[in-house]
Amino acid sequence: MKRKITSFFKAPFCTLYFCCTVLTFPAGAQRDSFPFKHIENITTENGLLSNHAYSVIQDRKEFLWFLTFNGLQRYDGYTFKSYPYQISDSNSIVSDWFNGAAILKDDIIWIPSASHGFYAFDIDIEKYTRYHHQPNNSNSLIVDQTSDLAVDRNGRVWIATSGGLNCFDPSTKKFTAYMHRDRDGQTISNNNVKSICLDDSNHLWIITASADVDLFDPITNKIIRHFNIETKAMTEDGLSIARKGRNGNVWIGTFDNGFYGYNIYTGRVLHYTHNLSDPFSLSFDRVYNVFEDHSGNLWIGSNVGNGLNYYDLVSGKFYRTNFSSKLSNSSLFVNSVSEDNSGRIWLTTGGKGIFAIDLRYKKFHLIQHDALNKNSLPSNFATALLQINDTIILLAAEQGVISFNTKTKSTVQFEVIENGMNILRVVPDIWSMYQDTRKTIWFCTNDGLISYDPKTRIHHWYKNIANDSTSLSFNSCSSIIEDDKGRYWCSTDGGGLDAFDPASGKFRAFKVHPSVNSISTNNVQQVNKGPSGALYLQSWGGGFMIFNPDSETFKIYRHNANDSTTISNDMVQGYFHTQYGYLLIPTFGGGLNAFDESTAKFRAFTVKDGLPSNVVGNLVMDDNGKVWLTSDHGISSFTLPENPFDPQCKINFRNYDASDGITSNSMILFSPFKDTQGRIYFPKTDAGFFYFDPQELKDNLHIPPVYITDFKLFNHSLTRGDNTHLLSQAIENTREINLTYKQNVIAFSFAALNYIHPEKNQYAYKLNGFDKDWIYSYASERFINYTNLDPGSYTFEVKGSNNDGVWNPTPALIQIIITPPFWKTIWFRTLMGIGGASLIYGIYRYRLQEVIRVQNIRNKIASDLHDEIGSTLNSISIYSEVVKKKTGQEIPELNLIGESARKVIDAMSDIVWTINPENDSFEKIIFRMRSLTHSLMKARRIEYTFRADENLNELKLPMITRKNFYLIFKEAINNLVKYSEASRASIILSALDHEIELLIRDNGIGFDVNNPARGNGLMNMDRRANEIKASLNVESTPTKGTTIQLLLHKKLQA
Repeated sequence: MKRKITSFFKAPFCTLYFCCTVLTFPAGAQRDSFPFKHIENITTENGLLSNHAYSVIQDRKEFLWFLTFNGLQRYDGYTFKSYPYQISDSNSIVSDWFNGAAILKDDIIWIPSASHGFYAFDIDIEKYTRYHHQPNNSNSLIVDQTSDLAVDRNGRVWIATSGGLNCFDPSTKKFTAYMHRDRDGQTISNNNVKSICLDDSNHLWIITASADVDLFDPITNKIIRHFNIETKAMTEDGLSIARKGRNGNVWIGTFDNGFYGYNIYTGRVLHYTHNLSDPFSLSFDRVYNVFEDHSGNLWIGSNVGNGLNYYDLVSGKFYRTNFSSKLSNSSLFVNSVSEDNSGRIWLTTGGKGIFAIDLRYKKFHLIQHDALNKNSLPSNFATALLQINDTIILLAAEQGVISFNTKTKSTVQFEVIENGMNILRVVPDIWSMYQDTRKTIWFCTNDGLISYDPKTRIHHWYKNIANDSTSLSFNSCSSIIEDDKGRYWCSTDGGGLDAFDPASGKFRAFKVHPSVNSISTNNVQQVNKGPSGALYLQSWGGGFMIFNPDSETFKIYRHNANDSTTISNDMVQGYFHTQYGYLLIPTFGGGLNAFDESTAKFRAFTVKDGLPSNVVGNLVMDDNGKVWLTSDHGISSFTLPENPFDPQCKINFRNYDASDGITSNSMILFSPFKDTQGRIYFPKTDAGFFYFDPQELKDNLHIPPVYITDFKLFNHSLTRGDNTHLLSQAIENTREINLTYKQNVIAFSFAALNYIHPEKNQYAYKLNGFDKDWIYSYASERFINYTNLDPGSYTFEVKGSNNDGVWNPTPALIQIIITPPFWKTIWFRTLMGIGGASLIYGIYRYRLQEVIRVQNIRNKIASDLHDEIGSTLNSISIYSEVVKKKTGQEIPELNLIGESARKVIDAMSDIVWTINPENDSFEKIIFRMRSLTHSLMKARRIEYTFRADENLNELKLPMITRKNFYLIFKEAINNLVKYSEASRASIILSALDHEIELLIRDNGIGFDVNNPARGNGLMNMDRRANEIKASLNVESTPTKGTTIQLLLHKKLQA
């Protein structure tokens, strides 16, 4: 059946989706009216494979894919990953025209090609599969000339070709052909299929080389309706494209009659064409593409004019891009229009690359000079603003002042007439304007001070007069203020501060002088009235000043490089008094200062704290309590902290620059202004004024997904299937990488997939196991390198934000495992531990056996000495006594033999005792020392005390030390008994911190230590003390007794 779409055009209608009301304006009225100002152009200079681009697709991860003449590219907002033709891969894409829509379905990108069939690109494995015509194979593509494709709900791919309609089932790999048959209304109208699309009902709309639009049911595989469109030429080339819209809309483009819209639910039809008398109509009738965005607005592409129209659903107007600088090219050929998840519009063109248009732009409004409008701003060198009533704001610029009506947005020249001339147009510059309590308007200019009474229209022009100290001190008058007592004060850029009496017209200057209470500089930029009546003066090079107008005294605050609590720079730009009592003082190079007048302390906030620049200007607060600050890198807003002097205080600066829509970044010279409606105005020295309502500055709320986009090993990027075999899939899909201990120099790149000003994205990353905390970076630093990592397990995490500071709290993760060398592995260390333990145990067993063997030897020696030599010597002593008794005579030799034998027996007893291992403990030494002392002292009737520290009992001494220690003691006791003639003695054994002390004292006759009659005894004691590295001290005085101290170091005996 055939159904004429034209029959629906004759009835008026109104639906939820379309508005047909069109206002008529004079031709040419659409002047610079394209509503979207921020347009980005991506070309081969940025890395695009070709400036002939055909499709932009966004995958489920939110990466963008660009189809160009030379192949596919993946884009993350910064860099491209390209997939061009590969000589070694017969399936790879061949450079060609790809005029139809590339479709993404289940991570497969389906691509129609003008002469090489069509391609399927698998995103996960990064491989192409090419499907083409194969002669003598009925299960192949009809012809290789494909122009469009669509993927239905069942995953089947429908391909428009010059030889008919093909359907490909990826699950069975089977092709089905649908061809035109004469006199069969259920077949397609023509085999030359140019464009196809699927609507919301999964029906296929088919454009062929005929005047009909075919509606095909993929379930019954039959045409269910033919629509006839009466184009102007009624040729077979009359229809160009079919595209699915929103909410049941289908859009049909023509080559000569604009485009049509059809709603499958209501049956309603729209038709849009060019109207010469309507500047807001479609600007061309040749339509190659129609795209409906998320708001129901339309984007229409063509190859005539400049190639793009935008249709606003609410106003019913078409907007052209003739006056948009980046799209004003008459040869622009728009191939496709698409929209990403954040609402950004993408245009592909034939020869001009890819354009991206931001819909969520910041609403900044401009007031600029217009050479064709005499009532416009006289120049774009804008300087000052002043609101004189609820609706009128005076805007000052070089060569004049205009009156701006905030309701009507109209402007007229503001005049102060003198001798028939508007003097505001002849003064060099107007630095500031002020309205006093009498409604008098004051113009502070570079050529004096002008007052103007709007009621009487009387004005006065005050200038510096040579040799007249009562005139204005300097012609460059920067500001004026009326204080609480009605006194006037003027700041000048060269003459200091002036007190002014309007009644007499006389001035009194406060200039720099050598005496006390001098102003710091004559270059005063601004004077403001403080809440307590004091005047705040900002100077150029003289710091910040507070002036008491009653006492006429100055307090001056200058920068001191050695004191961080002083003002950070002496070039002061402005002043703002906060509700918390402190001041904010911007400086030219030192950032923003908070100032506590009660303590005279400053704290500076700089670029390190988030400011866009350290060169900052004036401030103004909006109705929401946010403060706006100018700088030479744009403007900033922030919320006032209660206590900026708290070391933990941080200010979150929200920065705006030219990329957000402000006219330019340099904003430092003149003060911003807030009108009674809450709008903020900023003067610019090169672009007039711009203003905005803070409520309209809507942020980008899209939360960007974050991915690791590159992994480098020794500065070489790893890819799936390379010769390292470390990646089995793309890096963004990889969760773990295993490296050897030699592969310990790695790097990561990452991206937050926000395409609206991605240069403003921010990042936070850390390598767990290496970094202690998150490290923050800007988009220009979205990579990190780690060198000489120790073996171990690490986890790299990265988070990101969009351009407006909206963070994705879920980080991208990847685990890096660096395996240690075999000698550092657990199993090796375990084996080494077992081996070491076995070795230590073997050594221990060996030493134990040696100790036992030595002890056995010592026991045997002690036993042999005692049993053999001891008994023999004892016998000698006994025999000598027997001989003496038998002879009855004193024989000296026998006495000597007996005495020698007893000495040897005594010495032998000491040796046997020393050798015996049972006597190694100090307790045994003490016992033997007690026994010896008792026997000797008792024999000589000497009173004595013997005290020994119990802490010594468990101490063990080596055999040599024990022997020498005891023999020194024995020698000392023997000498005491034999020679001291003492009646009392004391022996003390003490355990000190690091030493054992033996102290022997007597009250005997003593001796002269400087001239002792030294025998072998004292020398033996010295020798034995040195042998055990002990300290021996002997103190004695004739008639006053003797003290012997032996200090034995514990550590040396360990």
